[in-house]
Amino acid sequence: MANNILVNGVVVKRALSILRNKLPMAMNANKDYQEEISDSNARVGGQVFVKRPPRYLGRDGELMQVESTIETAVPMTLKMSGVDVSFSAKDLQLSMDDVARGGLDHALEPAITTIAAKIETAGASLFSQIPNVVGTPGVLPTDPLVMYNANAIIDSLGGTVGGDKMAVLDTFASATLARNVNNLFNPQKQISQAYLKGYIGEIGGFDSYTDPAIQSFTAGTYGGTPVVNGAGQTGNTLVTNGWTITTTTLNVGDTFTIGTANTANAVNSVNPQTRQSTGKLQNFVVTTKTVTDGSGNSTISFSPAIVPSGQFQNVTQAAPNGAAITVTSGTSGQTSRQSILYDKNAITFACVPQAKPAGGNFEYSRATDKMSGLAISAITQYDAKTNQVATRFDVLYAWLLSYPELAVRLQG
Repeated sequence: MANNILVNGVVVKRALSILRNKLPMAMNANKDYQEEISDSNARVGGQVFVKRPPRYLGRDGELMQVESTIETAVPMTLKMSGVDVSFSAKDLQLSMDDVARGGLDHALEPAITTIAAKIETAGASLFSQIPNVVGTPGVLPTDPLVMYNANAIIDSLGGTVGGDKMAVLDTFASATLARNVNNLFNPQKQISQAYLKGYIGEIGGFDSYTDPAIQSFTAGTYGGTPVVNGAGQTGNTLVTNGWTITTTTLNVGDTFTIGTANTANAVNSVNPQTRQSTGKLQNFVVTTKTVTDGSGNSTISFSPAIVPSGQFQNVTQAAPNGAAITVTSGTSGQTSRQSILYDKNAITFACVPQAKPAGGNFEYSRATDKMSGLAISAITQYDAKTNQVATRFDVLYAWLLSYPELAVRLQG
């Protein structure tokens, strides 16, 4: 029995090493809140409230102008994914060295790949909370310029210029972009990695990876000539009219702008430090599905909130009456793939070890890796009737779009 326990410990370590190599998005996310989410005393109902730093306006001149310190917090919800497998006791008659060298990989590889797919899919679903968009919905991106534009958006909204930026790309989008980058620059090492590991290399300032977890999005069914209905609107809801009556819907994840570019009614984004206009319309993302009434009226719930002044200013002005509403997430009913490009600070991933359950006739093992922040546990029981050893592998983790403005959806 003692030897079995030791072998189980090596099995879970081997599982962790396989998992670590299958998570391009998780491995390239911010890990700053790993310690907070690991603190069981800080978790309430499976949630951790992560504090965001305060912002200040500052002053010019000598006269002191004291500002309040306002800290905002966003919830980070724990999620469990796992896979349950059985091995023949005969299969487990392996030494620790055999396991460490991959003697069980024929079973571990597909099992852990399943967990990795669930984790990455949960991360890729964050796209529906990202307001910034580039690319043409329904059309594969071929010009690397679209990546440079995304980089410029992130930098203009407070991203670290020249800092760590990542792109997790739809498989077909990565194929067309990689081909064009390779044709232009022909970087042999990057070409090799693209074939072997799904790493495409740097495109437009992003370390870029292919990720099959990237998802599709279908824009709402809408029509008409929608406009803002009421002057000076701020906050997270917007009263509008002019939509096609009754049949118009906006889906969660639809994006839109307010006003017309380069006109007085444009609601532009501003740099969070300088409070100067970026010269580009602010994108907003729908957070609750909306349906118009019989008169073409609709109240849209969205993010980020319209904040035209103060410490958390993010736009140049409140929404003006009559300003045009333009949906930017695709034509009515159009489906497109949603690759994600982001500053490393935009997306947070945290993983915590599952505590050993109390009691029970089982063997418990877990493995953690401080560098990647990953943790995986295994609970094993033997069935004497079938001579099978059943093992459940579990990963307890959380995703958080901590700074949505520092991420961009590449629609294709």
